Amino acid sequence: MARMHLTTEEAAASGWLTITQLKAQKLQPKHGAQFKTVWQGHFHYRIYDPEQAEPYRAQTPPSVLLRRQARDTARDILKTNPVLIDTETTGLGDDAEVIEISIIDVNGLVLFSSLVQCQGEIHPAASQVSGITHADLIGQPTWPEIHAQISAIIADRDVVMYGAEFDDRLMQQTAQRHGLDLPPHRSHCAMRLYAQWWQQEGKEKGQWRWQRLSNAALQCAYKPDLSHRATADCLTMLAVMKYVAKGKFRRKLPA
Repeated sequence: MARMHLTTEEAAASGWLTITQLKAQKLQPKHGAQFKTVWQGHFHYRIYDPEQAEPYRAQTPPSVLLRRQARDTARDILKTNPVLIDTETTGLGDDAEVIEISIIDVNGLVLFSSLVQCQGEIHPAASQVSGITHADLIGQPTWPEIHAQISAIIADRDVVMYGAEFDDRLMQQTAQRHGLDLPPHRSHCAMRLYAQWWQQEGKEKGQWRWQRLSNAALQCAYKPDLSHRATADCLTMLAVMKYVAKGKFRRKLPA
């Protein structure tokens, strides 16, 4: 019965090399290259014919490829001259309304910012986050009074939001309470993009954990305004987008 493996002496005499030895010569086996196995007492290893090797090319880790993809996406979005929107709301549910909205451009210029009167109650938890109460909304415009201005800014435009699904839904359902609809626009989620950039593993394999905007800012070496008001959050989101677009990753945890 033929032996399955070479001895170490036979391997040395053959002139064939291990992966480590090939790499030391800046080589790697070609795809489909033949190999032999060598028995070393407790395990075997492979050796390859140097004649079937090619120049070594380092394999880019998947995490790096994903960050490059996030970087390129951020760059592409910023090139479209988008607007960035943040809202504060009465709550999270299907009956929640927008009570503050701010829109800025990629230079940080505020294009629109206003408190908004609501028809329903402000959930105590929402008020605790934003600090906005019904008293703050007295004398402020209703959604129908600002709808045309907002629509003119976002119509057929690229719009960036930190949690786009939520902000889009809240703006749309607030408008629909008054028989209005938002114009078509292209939404981009900065939170989803940043999760791909930061890559903190979530509960499910292959999913990234969402980062709070304030944490994302600190991870990007940007000191956020912690007031949790719409304009401040827009400016923080813009800083995060620009940081990702630079493509210089560093693992800086928030203090």
